[in-house]
Amino acid sequence: MVGGCTFTPQTMSDTLVAAQRLVMHLADKGDMAEAMHILKGEMVGSFCFTFLTDEGSVYAARDPRGFRPLVLGHHRETNTYMVASESCALGAVGAHLERDIEPGELVKMSKGGISSQQFANENPHAHCAFEYTYFAHPSSIMEGINIYAARKRIGQFLAKKFPIANADVVVPVPDSARPAALGYAQELGLSFEEGLLKDRYSKKGSMRSFIEPYQSDRVEINKGIIPIREVVEDKHVIVVDDSIVRGTSSAEIIKTLRMVGASKVSLVITYPPIRYPCYAGIDFPSQEELIAYQHGAAEESNATIGSRVSQVIGADYVAYNDTVNLAKAIGMPEEELCFTCSTGNYATLGIRPAFKSRIQMKGE
Repeated sequence: MVGGCTFTPQTMSDTLVAAQRLVMHLADKGDMAEAMHILKGEMVGSFCFTFLTDEGSVYAARDPRGFRPLVLGHHRETNTYMVASESCALGAVGAHLERDIEPGELVKMSKGGISSQQFANENPHAHCAFEYTYFAHPSSIMEGINIYAARKRIGQFLAKKFPIANADVVVPVPDSARPAALGYAQELGLSFEEGLLKDRYSKKGSMRSFIEPYQSDRVEINKGIIPIREVVEDKHVIVVDDSIVRGTSSAEIIKTLRMVGASKVSLVITYPPIRYPCYAGIDFPSQEELIAYQHGAAEESNATIGSRVSQVIGADYVAYNDTVNLAKAIGMPEEELCFTCSTGNYATLGIRPAFKSRIQMKGE
């Protein structure tokens, strides 16, 4: 039992298991930082924990590699400290960002004030590069970098790397690719237009398709993206998107654009080819579902993979970003970012995974 919760098959989760182990180590060692140091060695993957003790103290801990963001905020009017996964959550309640909680840091908030300890120091860090292109809110600041500005720079860097000739208009896939598409268009002096809009009235209009476990749901989400004929008809359209995972979204979008008269569709992707599952906090599909794995060997270039993927999804051209270009645009050293889902290097997790099918993993 942890915090009054009895473990049953219906209530079991990885968080509860971690909580149980933390309580056990704390009872044995009597020190929270030491207990966290032992616990981190028993886990594979990323974590950001917050927990409440019997005496009313609140602790926050971030994994030693810093895969996922965790920030400390302060609400001045009430003199209250708080933690959140992203800084955008602080602004929503009128609080101010104080700083990132560092990888391997344990922060304690109590009536006596705020204190901090390092329970682990591991280098290099492995901040998820996908946060900067897709997951994080554009208004958030992570590791001192504003997400909106980073995404716009990514678009500018992509324009320098892939200056597609004879294009008429740049269109973002809503919503995360919008800043990158704007940066791309401005760098090349092309027209930027909202040629694709989400149907906010559909049941799944605000959802993200790649997270959905079922193909039927992913297709349904992408049917909620509505093209504007007047923007794309008889034009060479450059579509900027954050990633291609299974290819479901991209194929539907390209099909939709051609139906309303686009003469040519080129696809520019802010993230490198995704060929490996993520075991650091994202429920990515199994490897067999990843379109870049299906149509590209590990030693092949991004250009070769892009050429094959373009044929599968119906695009005239697909340009993938690479890890070096993306890291420079983000503004962080490449070795401080996690690109495991693209490179297949799981060293920061300390594992050599045995890839399983979706049926083996999910029973689906």
